[in-house]
Amino acid sequence: RIYGAKFVIDWHNFGFTVLGQSKGNSHPFVRISRTYESFFARRADAHFSVTDAMRKWMLAEWGVAPRVLYDKAPHFFRETTDAERHGLFGRLADQLASATAALGGAGIGEGGTLFTDAKGKLRPDRPALVMSSTSWTEDEDFGMLLAAIADFDARVRNDPEFPKVLFVVTGKGPLKRFYEEKMSRMALQKTHVCTMWLEPRDYPLLLGSADLGVCLHTSTSGLDLPMKVVDMFGCGLPVCAVGFDCLSELVRHGENGMVFSFSTELSDQMLALLRGVTGPEGNAKLKKLREGVAGFERWQPNWQRHAAPVFQASRPPPAWYHHGLLLVVVALLAAVVVVIPLTAVIGFVQR
Repeated sequence: RIYGAKFVIDWHNFGFTVLGQSKGNSHPFVRISRTYESFFARRADAHFSVTDAMRKWMLAEWGVAPRVLYDKAPHFFRETTDAERHGLFGRLADQLASATAALGGAGIGEGGTLFTDAKGKLRPDRPALVMSSTSWTEDEDFGMLLAAIADFDARVRNDPEFPKVLFVVTGKGPLKRFYEEKMSRMALQKTHVCTMWLEPRDYPLLLGSADLGVCLHTSTSGLDLPMKVVDMFGCGLPVCAVGFDCLSELVRHGENGMVFSFSTELSDQMLALLRGVTGPEGNAKLKKLREGVAGFERWQPNWQRHAAPVFQASRPPPAWYHHGLLLVVVALLAAVVVVIPLTAVIGFVQR
């Protein structure tokens, strides 16, 4: 404030709602956290909110009016080229060993991978790839996906129109081991689930190589959007996402993705979108969703249009700041004109 700097808050969620998930909304710490956030919110010069629903809530509850700044994927989230895909699955061969064994990839030729041949082209007998990323926390019911996979597997295991399907789940978190134990006990025949931890450069490449994404994120506040869906859209990947109040600001059901509430709905959606997906004709419904994702806006132009003007309109220093500068200059001059000569005189007298 002294130098005229702006205090701008970029709201992606509320800390008190995250804390409330583990402590309960009536816990004293949660109430203190909400008071703390509202106190500083009212003292900021500007705000960004990640959804319009959040903007409306903050205006109604705290009397501040943020500018909506939707998350957008950076340029390196994009569809993966054949060469990048082939190199990626070569690097991930060890992590895909269980999937290769489970999905009958023993016949992979020299230089090939589970998904690509030695020339780097997609294998006609490759499995479909479904991606999900999670922080393995309580705000994502991963059991819903496992139930949907079990149901899907039972319905397609004897249907030749469906390819084998590999479900890859990335991320780290406290509930990972719990769900991995559940996965190990699943009796799947035409599908397989595996977890991975990827290097930062490989995550967008794997998203860009997938056929379908699944998002289990549910907001603690009901007012933010899942960044993982933004990443998927950046890679041209349609998504099946569990629904909550403001999700429609990002996922439009039947246009760029599908929205579900129960595991049976997710199973139905995967059944509709994965039939024949690896065949020469592909899947018409999935192609339509990919067309809806195409042209998803990138971060840089989004920032320039919505965020940059807030910072370009600089906040002038307060009036007292200029007077303060004048006083500092006068004090320095006084030191030069009075104090230094006086010190010299005192030193002369002491001699």
